[in-house]
Amino acid sequence: MITLPVPGAINDDSLTQALMRRKTCRSYTGAAVTLNEVGTLLYLTLGYLPPREDAHADPVAPGLEARRSCPSGGGLNACEGFVLAQNVSGLEPGIYAYHPAEHALSRINALPDPELGQLLGGQHFINNLPLGVFITARFDRLWWKYEHSRAYRMAFIEAGHLSQTFQLVATTLGLNTWLTGAFADAQVETLLGIAGSAEQPLFFVGCGESDGHAMCQEMRDLLSGAQS
Repeated sequence: MITLPVPGAINDDSLTQALMRRKTCRSYTGAAVTLNEVGTLLYLTLGYLPPREDAHADPVAPGLEARRSCPSGGGLNACEGFVLAQNVSGLEPGIYAYHPAEHALSRINALPDPELGQLLGGQHFINNLPLGVFITARFDRLWWKYEHSRAYRMAFIEAGHLSQTFQLVATTLGLNTWLTGAFADAQVETLLGIAGSAEQPLFFVGCGESDGHAMCQEMRDLLSGAQS
């Protein structure tokens, strides 16, 4: 076995600190997040970034110039984001579609009824999460290039990239994160206005102010009672 350098050799930069501090939390205060924080999260996760300075040396096909911070199968940017805003300063609660080219939101629907936790697999501890994003995949953007089974693989990989980037940006902003793939598909598709289309929800990631606990209070009480 070859001994590797210890992690202490890592530079004390913001990316390193975000990777070290990122934590899935299940106990949120419900405090509002700001519209500026929402804009930062969406732009750095799903937004179209400016061309690189050396872009002339890396030509791409016409129509595929849009570039995100995350890699995407075939450069197709097949994943989209729908914002669930429960407590965002300056933004009416509801469901919004994010438009990366314009870096703008459009309102799609009211907040879900029943509460968010019921929609997300009965995980009621998340009912007061102030902000979340449903990551969807436009399979019609993938099928022409990849055979169906490969298209699904590319979509899930891209959703994973986006989820991790969202979490690192949120952590850098001082917010804790939570994520899940458990939700009622048909209800979510209706909520997002994509039912019956080639677009499907794959994942949900959210953030907000937390007390830092990995477990919700109900679970901590349950475990405390079991140990006593």
